[in-house]
Amino acid sequence: MGLKIAMATEWFLPTPGGVAVHTYELSKKLLGMGNEVHIITSRTERISTTDKKYELDGITIHRLCGFKATRLGLLFNVFTPFKLKELFKQEKFDVVHGQHIFTPIPLTATTVGKVMHPRVDCVVATSHSTCSAGLERFVLKLWKQPLHRTLGNVDRLIAITKAVAEVAVKVVDKRKIVVIPNGVDTDTFSPTNKGTLEVDGPVVMSIGRLVQVKGLDVLIKSVPEITKEFPKTTLAIIGEGKMKKKLIELAKKLGIEKHVRLLGERKPHEIPSLLASCDIFVLPSLKEAQGRVLLEAMASGKPTIGTRVGGILDTIKDGENGILVEPNDPMGLANAIKRLLGDEKLCKRLGKNARRIAVEKYSWNKVAKQTYELYQQVLRENR
Repeated sequence: MGLKIAMATEWFLPTPGGVAVHTYELSKKLLGMGNEVHIITSRTERISTTDKKYELDGITIHRLCGFKATRLGLLFNVFTPFKLKELFKQEKFDVVHGQHIFTPIPLTATTVGKVMHPRVDCVVATSHSTCSAGLERFVLKLWKQPLHRTLGNVDRLIAITKAVAEVAVKVVDKRKIVVIPNGVDTDTFSPTNKGTLEVDGPVVMSIGRLVQVKGLDVLIKSVPEITKEFPKTTLAIIGEGKMKKKLIELAKKLGIEKHVRLLGERKPHEIPSLLASCDIFVLPSLKEAQGRVLLEAMASGKPTIGTRVGGILDTIKDGENGILVEPNDPMGLANAIKRLLGDEKLCKRLGKNARRIAVEKYSWNKVAKQTYELYQQVLRENR
């Protein structure tokens, strides 16, 4: 007999982002394993006065109303704890699982699940962040003790990488922390995909928000050194953000604008074929919890280059499925990219290993199985 599971998340599709995708993909797999899955999230409107309930691909969606801070995308409603308590009593969930725990809905859901009577037997939270962003760092610093008391009630906290686990220790007993990685759809992202980007010459690609922490200016600064030896190289960057104008100006200043293509934001269904178009994938982040795009590149069979920060260290094994470089080092990036462009055998070996590791360790089937086994372990302890 399957479990009745409630996933609580601040953000859900069609809102873009890693947490929304993670929640949907994990829920789909758990549903396919014979469980009943509900997703509790917020309405998409800035101000809403009624809750909404509907089905999506066999998953029951509960959207809560309230006031949403547009810049942060966080829902505020003083009645949310009472609504969740009534919903939990009505549905009698076996599991309540909060996604991205430092946001209101999952934090409230996991708290209500443990303090209500009768309590939910299995309450789990997932942390997706190293709290390097300004808001998350501020929340962790200001509310460390309240978070410790609140999150101390959860049965387990899942960290998506060891780097995330090191931060979670500040608010949760380390004996409760388990590392289960993010996942990737290894069918959608595959070496068999056909590329759609028409470029004459090798393509180096990066995907991410155009913000300082993603290190894309560092990557652009590496291009002049690369094109000295490989003059037909194109750097393709997918994403939008406040640094777009600055990145365009930087490319012009360096005289490499013809080698740099800013492709803007793309729809999720476009990403697999765009990744198939590249020869090398680079994640030059200054800080990174894991990097879902890195897993997608690996599943696509691409050799990857990443910086020695955060969860990238969990994902790239230097010389096995990619190359690690120091953050904020344009010359180091240039040397790593040139090394791959000049060695086809190395590219093929790293890409093949990347695909194998993606399937063996990061497929959603694997991640869902680990998560389900964790639920069962907690239920055995509490029942």
